[in-house]
Amino acid sequence: MKKRKTKYKISYYNNFSESKFSKHNIKERFEIIYNENYWESKESRSGIGSEIKNTKTLLQGLENVIEKFNIKSIIDIPCGDFNWMRKLNMKNISYTGLDIVQKSIDENNKKYKKTNVNFYFSDITSSELPKGDLMFVRDCLVHFSFKDIKKSIFRIKQSKSKYLMTTSFVNLQTNSDILTANWRPINLEKKPFNFPEPIITINEECEEMDRIYSDKCICLWEIEELPDFFTFN
Repeated sequence: MKKRKTKYKISYYNNFSESKFSKHNIKERFEIIYNENYWESKESRSGIGSEIKNTKTLLQGLENVIEKFNIKSIIDIPCGDFNWMRKLNMKNISYTGLDIVQKSIDENNKKYKKTNVNFYFSDITSSELPKGDLMFVRDCLVHFSFKDIKKSIFRIKQSKSKYLMTTSFVNLQTNSDILTANWRPINLEKKPFNFPEPIITINEECEEMDRIYSDKCICLWEIEELPDFFTFN
């Protein structure tokens, strides 16, 4: 078991090849990751963090937010392969899943499309996003450069949606920049993002990599309270 965790650590963080990905645009980078199952999960092409066993606390927290804030419509970007989100009770929810990988969208529509559950292509950094009660953006910005995070927040604010629920590592003191498609933890309350204190913070109880990211949370903000980004440097 320990050996397996070590292998995961190497493949997830240290073997990301900037030379391999830098020659591609954002869409192509995430297509490669999806098609090659780059994060090496046996259950989900979205990675180990999207496996059912790793999202039980998250699922309960999301259901509580839906009830408390009377959420009737969810915009989920990136929706990935919909592996764990399909467990959410969507009886009274209009759900729109968006992703930059067209193959994922096609497969999701084939497997899961319903009257109130639909999937569409979108690039959060450049596309006009639909309006919803809740913009759910989990495990997305952690893969983006500072510039692309700011572009994404700009698009989220443009949507005029009510709430944003997104990933933040609350104990991290300093954010670092990366090539988009790689991964690192971010704390959205720190520079250069400077988000206000969230309305709700849900610890995901992340057990990946011997719990070194035990501060991984999904946080809720009112979108109109977020900083404005008009330049992206």
